[in-house]
Amino acid sequence: MEKNKASVSEAVERDLRLDFFRGLGLWMIFLDHIPDDVVSWLTLRNYGFSDAAEFFVFISGYLAGYIYGPIIQSGNFLAATKRLLVRAWHLYIAHILLFLLFTAQIARAARKFDKILGELGAVRIGELQTELIEEFMKAFVQEGRFNLHIENWYGRNQHHIAETVFKATARALRTATRVEHAEIPSTKGVL
Repeated sequence: MEKNKASVSEAVERDLRLDFFRGLGLWMIFLDHIPDDVVSWLTLRNYGFSDAAEFFVFISGYLAGYIYGPIIQSGNFLAATKRLLVRAWHLYIAHILLFLLFTAQIARAARKFDKILGELGAVRIGELQTELIEEFMKAFVQEGRFNLHIENWYGRNQHHIAETVFKATARALRTATRVEHAEIPSTKGVL
């Protein structure tokens, strides 16, 4: 009886080969999601009927058998089930929290983008309807497939507020696409 209890509480020695292959699978999944990448030709999706996600799931299933198999073989099916359910619960909670965090971030970014010009008091600036400025910027961003956040902190003259939106956008685009020393400036080093 003591041997069975010890087998439940003992940690299974880590197999670094399985960690290596799971990490390799995660890298292949990452590379498969980068469009027009030369390195993605080295991933499994190009050479068989499965892709890296299926490879990762297979290795993870094998790892679950590697960890929980000896516990079940020693006759502790309920203990193995409990450990598996606790592990699944922890992963589920982490997944839900990450989902909520990412949803909040997207909602924050979308809310910032909703009012590009803030509250414009005038319906028209000369012959231009002010709502067309916002519609133009939304279409420009959607067709350009990039993010744009414009904040106009102050100002009373409606013409100057609209003008700052266009000038700030133009200056930001010029800075982002300027090539210096064969490098494109970006916060991550690449666009």
